Amino acid sequence: MQRPEEKPKSLYGTTVEHCDKMIDHSLEKNNTVKFLLESHEKAGCPLSRKFFQAVSCDEENAGGFNHVEGRIAICSNNLILQDEVDTTISHELIHSYDQCRAANLNWNNCAHHACSEIRAANLSGDCHFKRELIRGYFEIGKHYQFFMSDVPLVCLFYQDMDPLQSYENGLYFLIHIFMDCIRRRVKKSIIQNPNCPRSMLDMEKVIDQVWDTCYKDTKPFDKAP
Repeated sequence: MQRPEEKPKSLYGTTVEHCDKMIDHSLEKNNTVKFLLESHEKAGCPLSRKFFQAVSCDEENAGGFNHVEGRIAICSNNLILQDEVDTTISHELIHSYDQCRAANLNWNNCAHHACSEIRAANLSGDCHFKRELIRGYFEIGKHYQFFMSDVPLVCLFYQDMDPLQSYENGLYFLIHIFMDCIRRRVKKSIIQNPNCPRSMLDMEKVIDQVWDTCYKDTKPFDKAP
């Protein structure tokens, strides 16, 4: 399940008709979406245009994969930009791909659900740096508290520092933001699953249990895009 985050309400929403056109654009023009469609076909699960539906959603979700009905719904009233539609379709196609390749996948199992959400957030572009900027989650002070004792903020790109060390510090910083984004978005999704624990601490434990395996699983990509 893909959820929009922290945007002014005035920016939300387009019509179902316009959303349908953006879905067509994603399916025909977006390289990630096209690759995932090809991967479905190679895995024995070809998808028709009817699999993708623009709808008006009651909840503030960007979209969702319904494994029972066999469709991906894109919430027109919660999206307005083509990039949002592209990313949402990519996210839900990861779930659909997991459904296709894993015979024992159980969406009622919180660990299974969390695993697919980790993969979807990692592989769809959900946590691209520019998207975190737009969401307002790029807070240097907040993220640097995680490793302030090891890498003082003033040293991130300090002019007298070894260029390699400066690069490594900056890369470490961005990786931390990326990981934080994935975990946040997984929790926002699995909290909707009644079979998942209600407390954040227990949800973190579920995510930790599957993190290494699921984060490293980049299929059908050779590596995370």
